Amino acid sequence: MKLKDILAMPEFKDFKVLAGEDGLDRKVDIVTVIDAPDIEDWIRGNEFVISTGYIFKDNPKIFADKLEIYNQKGISGFGLKLDRYLKELPENIITKADELGFPIIYIPNKYPYVDIINPVLTKIIDEQADKLIRSEKIHNAFTELVIRNEGTDKILTTLSKIINKDCLFIDKVFNERYYSFENEQEYNKIKNLPTEKILINY
Repeated sequence: MKLKDILAMPEFKDFKVLAGEDGLDRKVDIVTVIDAPDIEDWIRGNEFVISTGYIFKDNPKIFADKLEIYNQKGISGFGLKLDRYLKELPENIITKADELGFPIIYIPNKYPYVDIINPVLTKIIDEQADKLIRSEKIHNAFTELVIRNEGTDKILTTLSKIINKDCLFIDKVFNERYYSFENEQEYNKIKNLPTEKILINY
């Protein structure tokens, strides 16, 4: 799951990107809440960190220095409740976050932490479950091919259905070509091309 996927969730329609928009493709594995000054000591990577900004209320300028550390530690982004201890994001922090591509997200103060953590973790778990189901289907499909001792044609057709793309397999040892093109005219365009040209053009 990516940070931009969290922002696209209907539950968080009033979240806003304050800085570091170029980093919204960062991966998120977990959401955590930390309001201690040494949060970097507790980070493993790919966390979306939520904070009230309490640790920066007396010296917001140190936030810019901390951003370098957060970025190096692999934090996915920083969700900030600006309505509590910090009323606005200093310009030097915005500039630094933009330079690093480190997203800082505005979170309205009305959100309890649990109303952020639970929906995100539920979505992450659901997507992991979908991947496991798909992985099992792929495994079963190819296991069945092995049990039935199916040939290359059947293997390629199965692969094509799984990835939803046409496939061409070139056996350079026996000088054979196998394909799963639904459109035979498309295959006819390339069936007699030298392998080198196929690799360059396709």
